[in-house]
Amino acid sequence: LGLIFVAISEVIVALLGLFIYGVACKKYIGYKIKELFMDFFINVLISCLMGGFVYLLGYLLNLNMFIELIIQVSSGAIFYLMLSIFTKNQNFLYLFQFIKQNILRKKQI
Repeated sequence: LGLIFVAISEVIVALLGLFIYGVACKKYIGYKIKELFMDFFINVLISCLMGGFVYLLGYLLNLNMFIELIIQVSSGAIFYLMLSIFTKNQNFLYLFQFIKQNILRKKQI
């Protein structure tokens, strides 16, 4: 039960931090809170779907905990990547381009 309260408090702190960040962004750079929410919403949605998938996978698997953990982590990463590509998540695409440019630049040097 204590772990549940830690998780809930983490969500509350993150949302409070997001709100404070949004107020500061609006004040200093004119970035509206609604725009900020829309930018974060798709990531939160994908993360929740991935979490549900990994939880269901862990519920269905009946293996050694270590093997189950490896399967859950790798499956969760693949699930997140697939959903990010499917939804054309701009944050993911930006990160992908950044990594691609840096790897290509290092290979050329």
